[in-house]
This record gives sequence, structure tokens and C-alpha cells, in this order.
Amino acid sequence: MSAIRVYVGGIPKSAGNREIEEAFQRFGKIVNVWIARNPPGFAFVDFEDPRDADDAIKDMDGKELLGERIRVQMARGGVRRGGRGDRDRSYRDGSSDRHRSSGHKVRITGLPRNADWRDVKDFVRKAGDVSFCDMDGDDAIVELASKFDLENVIRKLDDTEFDGRRVSIKAVRDRSQSPRRRASSRSRTPPRRRSSRSPPPRKKSD
Repeated sequence: MSAIRVYVGGIPKSAGNREIEEAFQRFGKIVNVWIARNPPGFAFVDFEDPRDADDAIKDMDGKELLGERIRVQMARGGVRRGGRGDRDRSYRDGSSDRHRSSGHKVRITGLPRNADWRDVKDFVRKAGDVSFCDMDGDDAIVELASKFDLENVIRKLDDTEFDGRRVSIKAVRDRSQSPRRRASSRSRTPPRRRSSRSPPPRKKSD
């Protein structure tokens, strides 16, 4: 069984498994919590679903836990092998690229006022793999994992009901994915000016 490991840094020494679980369990099923004791100050939280790990990172990074501001990010490698009770700290080397923008985003309008991003995320998950969901006023910006997911979400969920309100879902262009225009290397050669000099006068014949 694979679990998705999240690093939690800056935790107070008094924090135990119960406090960590209570802070993160609302995002999804937690497989295991490991707290460092020597040296103290950080922990690993393993989620069963990678989407729940993403949600925890997005919502909890920079928040306070027992009076201390914590750092929450994907652990190095992200994927941890083993199930509950496996307390070794080994994980695959490398860095996770789950947060690299796919460029496949939609804007959802017509949502109820003060709609919760977690509910919106679960709504969109019915038709596609969600990378992240962010609220923009009463609208939502949702990034999908692929172009297929984006098209499927629009096809299946556009003009359907969310919490009693009919919503509209449209693709939005990600400027960061737009190809840069190459500057033209051609230089215009200014047209040659015609000589304004008049021809020499003719010699008079005797």
C-alpha cells in the first residue's frame, strides 16, 4: 500500500499524535502520523489519497498549531511505502511535481455565496482529477490534471446544479502556458532616396 507523505515543520514540542491528527483529519483519511523527537520540531502525516494531501498543504501551510506557525509541504519524494504501523523514515528520493501547473483550468460561476472550496473540489471530482481548487470571490478556479479531465468536467458538469444553484463552467487560459512570441529578426532596409541632383548643363554649340 502506498501513502502520500506530507511534511509538517515548525510544530511545538508539546504537539502529540492526537493534536496532529485533529488538525489534519478533516482533509481525508490519515494512514499514519510520525513525530520527530530527536531533534524535535517536525512531523510526517501520511494520507491515503494524494488529493487530500494536496488539500492539506494548500490549507494548512502558514497556519498556527498550538500557537506556532507551521510549514506544510509535500515530503521529499512524496510517496511512502508501507501501511499503518510502519514507522521507518525511508521514502523515495526525488521531488514531487504535483504542484507544477498543468495549465488546464476552469472557472465555475453561479456558485452559492460563501461556497466552500472543499465542496467545490468534491463536486468537480465527479468528472475529473483535480489538482487544486481556489475560491475567487463567489467563483471558483479549478485546475485539472489533464486536458481530458478539463473537457470531461465541462461536458458533464456545465449547466448542472451545485447545492441547488445551476452553475456555469468555462475553460480559462493559463497565461503561463502560452508560447512566447519570437521577436522578428528581420530589419527593414530604408528605401533608397532618389538623387535630387539635376543633370549638368549642356554645352552651347558655336
